[in-house]
Amino acid sequence: GVSPSPLTWTWTSGAQSSNCGAPISCFEDNDTIAVNSTHANPGDYNDLVLLHEYGHFWQKYFARDDSPGGAHSFTTQAVPSLGFSEGGATFFGCTAKGTSLYLSNGPTDVYPTGVRIQNDINSLDASIPLGTSNGNAQTGNHSEVLDSNLMWHMAGGISTAGVFKAAKRLKTSAMTDRDPKADLVDFLDSWFCLGLGNK
Repeated sequence: GVSPSPLTWTWTSGAQSSNCGAPISCFEDNDTIAVNSTHANPGDYNDLVLLHEYGHFWQKYFARDDSPGGAHSFTTQAVPSLGFSEGGATFFGCTAKGTSLYLSNGPTDVYPTGVRIQNDINSLDASIPLGTSNGNAQTGNHSEVLDSNLMWHMAGGISTAGVFKAAKRLKTSAMTDRDPKADLVDFLDSWFCLGLGNK
C-alpha cells in the first residue's frame, strides 16, 4: 500500500557499472542497482541475482537491513546481520520469481546460452555449512542460505504474507532487538510476536 522510493538501474553492455569494489551486480547505498556485464561475469541475463539486488532495496525501505557488507557466499559462514541481509534478499528474489532455484552470482552463473550453476534454497546442497561457527544462533556466523531456506519453508508451509509481515515489523518501534543489528534471531522473535507460529 506504499509506493517505494525511486530506484535507478545502471547497465552498460560489456562493462562493470558499479562502485561495489568488484565486477559484480550489486545494490548501492544511493538506491541504485548496478548490473555487471563484463565478459568474465555477465549479469545481464541473471534474473535471480537482479531480483536478489531488488530484495536489498525492499529490505531497506520495507523491512530492515543492518548488513556490514563484505564478501559472502552460500558455502561460507557470515556474521548474523550479513547472513540475514543476503539470505533475506535471496528469499525475496526467489519468491518474486516463484522458484526455489537461485542462480548464483559469480564467474559461473547465467549466460545468454543458458545456466551454468544453480542452488536450491528449498533443499540444501551438501556444500552448505549447517549450524553456526560457535553453536550460538545469535552470535555465531552461519551460511546466508540458512536464512533463505528457513524463510522459504516458513512461507511455503505457513504464510508468505507472514514472512513479509515479520520482516516489516523489524523496522517498527514494536521490535526490541536482542542486539543492535537485525538478524535471523530478531526475525524469528518478530514472527513469534505476531503469533504466526509456535516454537
